Amino acid sequence: MTGPSAFTMLRRLGTGAAGEVWLAESADGLVALKIAGPGRTLRAEMAALAQVNHPLVPRLVDADPDGAWLVRAYADGQRLTSWSHERTLNEVVFTFRLLCEAVHAIHEAGVVHGDLSPANVLVDPEGTPYVLDVGADLRGPAGALGWMAPERLRGENGTIASDVYSLGALLYAMATGR
Repeated sequence: MTGPSAFTMLRRLGTGAAGEVWLAESADGLVALKIAGPGRTLRAEMAALAQVNHPLVPRLVDADPDGAWLVRAYADGQRLTSWSHERTLNEVVFTFRLLCEAVHAIHEAGVVHGDLSPANVLVDPEGTPYVLDVGADLRGPAGALGWMAPERLRGENGTIASDVYSLGALLYAMATGR
């Protein structure tokens, strides 16, 4: 473990319920540095990333054992639904198939994503999707509305079936633009 000071923060990539994500530079190149928000911890995401080994799930590079921050490989691209505008159906299906392969690998590792949404899938110019924020809180209603399975809205825990529901919602949005 090196600590966040070993990384040069370049610019904020986003802010969410769990904290902030920064584009940072390390001795080995660009990375994404995620800092937990007040009262939050990134332990679940750290544990999930440590279990998943797939090229479309940016790998864990470094992390604070207490969950205050983590560093993962950097993935650059557009949000899934933004990318899919004005794409052919063949392009959408190709990218969706790759997304399903990545989510399958997550499940094979014994992990439920828990928050599959356009904000958590980036697509590069070649149509390659990268799945982010693996290992969300699976207890009760958590995740992005509109992408969350009905059982999550009812307060039930997230499961593989919840992820499959979210994949269906993503495919619908990719194919229809709605």
